[in-house]
Amino acid sequence: MAHQKLIPLAEWDAMHFSRTHSLNTLRKWAREGYIQPPPILVGSRYEVAPNAQYVPMNNSRIQRLRAARRLQGENLLESLTAAQNDPEMLEILGHGCTT
Repeated sequence: MAHQKLIPLAEWDAMHFSRTHSLNTLRKWAREGYIQPPPILVGSRYEVAPNAQYVPMNNSRIQRLRAARRLQGENLLESLTAAQNDPEMLEILGHGCTT
């Protein structure tokens, strides 16, 4: 299976938007799951597939992601107990984002 060549976030941004965004904004989007498929952190910079898309999160997804991040700082057993009733929460805890 051939892998698609990855490109830097700034190059991806220039390909997809008429007005470019700051590197801080692009890194935030990468960390928080706004770019799908998610970029890969290579050393200290993100690489992304050229055909990746910006996917704005709806408010409920943002709230679940924030809740998952809070849970990650708590006891693992407490995190699993709180997440067991929400499959999307389990997905976030397991992989960092949902599709």
